[in-house]
Amino acid sequence: MGALLRWTRSRDTRAADFLDLEVENIILDDWWRLAAGECRDGSLNVHHDGFTVSASCRLLMGADFIAFKNWMSGYPAPGRARLVLLATRSTPTSLTATKRSGAG
Repeated sequence: MGALLRWTRSRDTRAADFLDLEVENIILDDWWRLAAGECRDGSLNVHHDGFTVSASCRLLMGADFIAFKNWMSGYPAPGRARLVLLATRSTPTSLTATKRSGAG
């Protein structure tokens, strides 16, 4: 049940990360079927404890943000899966183009 994992970060304005999985078999092993209604539905738990460092993203995301996860079995092919992790604000915000993110 070997698997190849690849982690990528969204390059657009979303605060999203992707974990792509590819197994040796042509179809996804039951062990990796974690989506709703599949063999191991409910076995994947993701916990986000908030931002633990004082960085500029804390100001951007605010204190009250929402974290989502989505496991997609068979995406984009039968022997693959993708975990999408997404954080978003619960309220709107404005950005000012006077300072680079992370600049002191």
